[in-house]
Amino acid sequence: MTVAVVPQAIDKLGGNVLFEFEEYDPLKPYGTDRIAFNRLRNTFENNGEKVGTIDTLHPEEIDICIFIDINYEYLHQLISQNDTPILIYIMREPPSVISENNNSEIIKLASVFDHIFTWNSDLARLRNFTGYNIPQYMGTPSHTPVSFDDQTLITNVSSRKYSDHPEELYSERESIIQYYDENHPDKFSLYGQYWNKPPSMGNIYFDQKFNYKEYDTYSGLADSKSKVYRQHKFALCFENMTGISGYITEKIFDCFRGGTVPIYWGADNITEYIPSNTFIDYRKYGSPEQLHRKICSFDRKEYNEYINAGREFLRKKPDKLKPSTYAETIYKTVSRIVSRKTSQIPPSMKREINTKGGKRKFVRDSKDMTFGTYLSQLIETTSNMPTLKSKLTTVVESLAHRY
Repeated sequence: MTVAVVPQAIDKLGGNVLFEFEEYDPLKPYGTDRIAFNRLRNTFENNGEKVGTIDTLHPEEIDICIFIDINYEYLHQLISQNDTPILIYIMREPPSVISENNNSEIIKLASVFDHIFTWNSDLARLRNFTGYNIPQYMGTPSHTPVSFDDQTLITNVSSRKYSDHPEELYSERESIIQYYDENHPDKFSLYGQYWNKPPSMGNIYFDQKFNYKEYDTYSGLADSKSKVYRQHKFALCFENMTGISGYITEKIFDCFRGGTVPIYWGADNITEYIPSNTFIDYRKYGSPEQLHRKICSFDRKEYNEYINAGREFLRKKPDKLKPSTYAETIYKTVSRIVSRKTSQIPPSMKREINTKGGKRKFVRDSKDMTFGTYLSQLIETTSNMPTLKSKLTTVVESLAHRY
């Protein structure tokens, strides 16, 4: 049996890069996923199965295809074959990143996929859905911590991102960055990709909506996330969105290993996974000013209690968050599916998959386009997409004076 995997970012994780793991690097894309899929590939291969990312396999030889979030181009290709393989969907990103991962859209995808894995406990109760926890690297820190008196107050290490989802947290994170940049620049450091750079063509709409600005506190890319963290007392640790349960990524664990106290906002049920004495819950403060007053009030003793609690949590290595548990959950469930359950895909879903495949290809290709080419192709692509056409109007009206 041949098992194909379609990674979230095929350009970065294709060519079987998804399965490569030597040591955890928080600056590599989907670092914790690589650990888990390294384990999963080994489990399949130990049972005599062939495994590879989809770009390394011929479509006709694939018996099972595992999608990590949606990829309409490959999905359209596979459902157009005479013999469609068993299709598995792993819901990895939240709806603020992948709109198809909201509850109504994911239920529609259940008419195409034979089984869906989700971190969303509400969806996990549905037929042909299985719940899972996002796997985490639980290694403990090996560095010497910096003295409390020598640490800068707070940092943010993340890429600049955009979303118009009502529960997105990118704009909330940026409001705190802006507060420190304008009011306490000596107490704050900003690291990551895409800050102080004009947005890509695909993000021009969001640039206009959220008023792009540059920050004096920006310090460039971090060579080592852990090194930056141990030089700061606190670190912003916001997930991509809130208003959901179970979506807990590597961000808070990277803080624990780096020797900084995370300021967390994300999963509504975070304390079901992580003790409340290990992090600052931003929801209790609600504004940058109140947060600043709180973290400035910490003395060495109170601060070290948080640091030690985070280290103790890492030391315990909860089984439900281990990559091996994730790999076992996926393997056992997939190995029980011996034939396609979804034999008839609704025609409306087939049309939607084809249309969205063209849209996603356009978004991907737009990164290398001139503005004129981007605009003309956007008009053509959005001719039958009212939502995108509305965004196009916003872009054209607001950018007319700039180009």
